[in-house]
Amino acid sequence: MSMSSLLFLVRRGAAVVWLLHTVHASAQSSVPPTDSLSRSVVITRARALVAAGDTAGAAASLGSAAAAAPNDGLLWHAYGTVLSHWTKPHWRKGLMPNGVPQRIIVADSALARAMRLVPDSASFAIDYANHLWGTNFTSLEKAKGVRERALDGAESRGDTLSTGTLSDGLGMLLWRRYEPLANRRFEILQFAFSWTDYVLEPYKFRMYIDEATRRWDPPLGTALYLEALQYVRRASALLPDDEGPFRHEAMVLAERGSWDELELISRRRAKLRPAQAWPWMTLGLAEHRLGHLEKASVAFEAGFGKLAPDERGRLMSLKRLLPTGQLVFADTMAAPQREQLTDMYWALANPTLLLEGNAVLNEFRARVVHSELLWTNEEYTMRGADTDRGEIFVRWGPPDDISTFAPTGTGVVPLTWMYRRTGLNFFFRLPPTLGIARIEQFYRSNMLEPNMAKRPAIWENVPVMRRGVDSLPVQIARFRDTADSIDVAVFAGIRAGALRAGMPTDTNVLKTGLFAIDATGQVVARVTNTIRTGEQDTLALTPQRWRTRIPATTAYVRVEALETDALRIARAIRELDGFTTAGFGTSDVLIGSRITSPTNLVDARWSDFTVAPVNGNTIRSGQPLDLLWEVYLPTVVDGTARYRVSLVVQRVEQKGLVAVSAKVLGSVRDAIVRTGGQDRVAIVYDRSVAGAALYTESLRLDLGSARRGRYVLTVTVQDLQVERTVTRRRELIIF
Repeated sequence: MSMSSLLFLVRRGAAVVWLLHTVHASAQSSVPPTDSLSRSVVITRARALVAAGDTAGAAASLGSAAAAAPNDGLLWHAYGTVLSHWTKPHWRKGLMPNGVPQRIIVADSALARAMRLVPDSASFAIDYANHLWGTNFTSLEKAKGVRERALDGAESRGDTLSTGTLSDGLGMLLWRRYEPLANRRFEILQFAFSWTDYVLEPYKFRMYIDEATRRWDPPLGTALYLEALQYVRRASALLPDDEGPFRHEAMVLAERGSWDELELISRRRAKLRPAQAWPWMTLGLAEHRLGHLEKASVAFEAGFGKLAPDERGRLMSLKRLLPTGQLVFADTMAAPQREQLTDMYWALANPTLLLEGNAVLNEFRARVVHSELLWTNEEYTMRGADTDRGEIFVRWGPPDDISTFAPTGTGVVPLTWMYRRTGLNFFFRLPPTLGIARIEQFYRSNMLEPNMAKRPAIWENVPVMRRGVDSLPVQIARFRDTADSIDVAVFAGIRAGALRAGMPTDTNVLKTGLFAIDATGQVVARVTNTIRTGEQDTLALTPQRWRTRIPATTAYVRVEALETDALRIARAIRELDGFTTAGFGTSDVLIGSRITSPTNLVDARWSDFTVAPVNGNTIRSGQPLDLLWEVYLPTVVDGTARYRVSLVVQRVEQKGLVAVSAKVLGSVRDAIVRTGGQDRVAIVYDRSVAGAALYTESLRLDLGSARRGRYVLTVTVQDLQVERTVTRRRELIIF
């Protein structure tokens, strides 16, 4: 095995994986080649025992073989590595089960002996130091000394690979020492609250942080931070073909939000090694945090595109954002369905299509990259976005406050995250020097899992989402055009004053847009423009209307308005279903405050009428409604089409309608009005007309002094020749 391959394996802390390959590494041992066969047999046997779950048997076999070959560095290293890996679950946990302390001590001796026998092995020094600073039997200074001496030797030999590897190892050792000290607070008051209180009543934790604690000034651990950065930066420069040290350098910079510096080193590395994924991904993170949204999109697309498909799928899995109840359902979906769901999710989550890129998608990718950088742990084969901290960070973003506190009696450092606006608090156990933080089960059950169900993802830290998204009253009516397209009328009311609140009075230009989206999340039609408005009243509506043609495959329509200086958005998304472009059917019902018919009604289409629209579905009490819709392809018998129109207004709440009258425009004079108490009114009339492909219906409806509230308007057209019906519904709000 090459030294670089061995270091690749050791860096991931996998003793079992190391055993799979140690048999091929005899070149590093001081034992003559004639002994390599017997060593291979012993290590192969140990490998099989570990794979079968018999670590004790593997350790016994290796221990006997090492004792019989006291100068075989590879056997002693294999023996020590197995013992070290065996004891790792108990590191830094205080009281240990019987036998574990003894195994730790023997592992220490075996790894130290291997280093003496093979003093030039950088990997042996890294493993030995990992064992020293991971356990609580020896000082971290001793672990640092082991690596420093090995580093001095590598430098004196001119061994660039070992120098870079040991520099990276030293940097990570110092980083693990820094983590428990970062963001340290101390108490100035004592509150009679428990950690349980802080979960059940989040405001108490805010009180504790703000009133009873202070941060250390100057911050603890700064010297360790800077020294760690120095070492990993050196390793990154010496090993440009290895993404590991570069990721560690990026991790250290990201931890303190040094985005300008991260952008600089990422761009330099991407230019030097353009085929590597992580320089592009960290460049995307830095650009996104600096507010360069278009540059971030380009970098993220490049970085994630260079990952292996399985790794890209893991990082971009939508399960990281789904509510708890949908996780199992997502697992049951076939890959094409899951991909379609993902595309549609991001299409709808995009806060606005009036800006380049998808700010929410980029924030998700930034959170995933950030998590992978900060909390990936090679020694424990833990991937950052899959850890407890990663899970929380990806869903809810950067916490408002991160704090550590003095170690408890067991030596564990309490780590807390607080999200002020949402009242979310999370409490972790951080064993010092291990780089692992786990949320306790009580907090998982009472804080994490309930919030995964009711607010599975929050995007408030995205600039365009900080103020939220305003509602946009909108009315959409679809009419047939051709077999593969639909005519659509869209009427919206934009509260321009609300979008421009706090902006200079001479800022009066808003971007608007209408977008059609298909079932794959792709934008299949768009109409954008700008409007000028001098509105200062935040409640006043500026009318905006569109008439356009969209594909029949459209699944959703988005209507948007954007104030670009303040990045304030108003938006409406409407699902389009139940509309056919062939056979008997009707258009949607268009509602207007006044609809004027053309002079010649023969062959008139909806577009020939003059419409003063209602923005959305809200009307004033006492205001008459004009309704317009089209009927398509009723059955023609002997040159005549016959159909019945039934229009029903039903109040959702009880006791709403007081008096109703109806007037039908055109040639229909026999409309029948039926009331159902104070909550329902129905209007019915029949049509008998010369056969044609479509008919336009227009009707004025006066609900009198109907009470305020929510109503459902239902229009049903029945083909009397063959007894088939089609129904359209709209909700009305009377105020």
